[in-house]
Amino acid sequence: MVRNSVQLVTAVNTITHEYLLEFTSEYGITEMLRPELPGPGDRIVDFPEGKVGVYTRFFEFAYFRLPLSQFLFDVLGYYQIHISQLSVIGAAKVSHFKINCRVQNIVPTLSLFRVFYIPSFNSRWMSFSKRPRKNTPQCYTKPLDSLKNWNNRFFWVDECVFPPAVEWRTSASKDGMPASGTYSVEAVRLLDTHRTPIQKQPEALLCLVGISRRYYLGDDV
Repeated sequence: MVRNSVQLVTAVNTITHEYLLEFTSEYGITEMLRPELPGPGDRIVDFPEGKVGVYTRFFEFAYFRLPLSQFLFDVLGYYQIHISQLSVIGAAKVSHFKINCRVQNIVPTLSLFRVFYIPSFNSRWMSFSKRPRKNTPQCYTKPLDSLKNWNNRFFWVDECVFPPAVEWRTSASKDGMPASGTYSVEAVRLLDTHRTPIQKQPEALLCLVGISRRYYLGDDV
């Protein structure tokens, strides 16, 4: 696998072993997944054999939960994006799309996602951008262009969390509109009409839309 890039190698891990223990406990990442702290000076591209690198912000901001959703597998598999090369902004757009679909009682599908997004390549990370044509539908109220302190906070987990065999990308693939009949026109209209900001959501909402199972109501409920 070719994984050499200037931008990716500039960000080295900064989290501590104590932080990793607290983080994996908070997000239910069990010892079965073999979470491991990267070594001093390790970059996201340096994940060992049998491991993949995941950013902590995937869980904190993009709402990733293990096991990963089939929808995420479908999106990354179709575009052939390795999870360790996915930017947190790109990850957040996938999760935001799924949340919007669930809130509108729409089944999130790859074809529907492709109506709104195309893959993009920036600083060697993969992400997703709105289709460039004027008046194309979109599902967010404003773009999320930047997010601080994410690319130097990551750890290793067992590669079983992301089994698709994909190569490290050096560009974004071109992707035309999906064929008519492969997605619901009414679903596109609903998502375009009911746009929402890409922002942090409460755990209770994540449970309601089927992303998380971690919400605790308390002993008195």
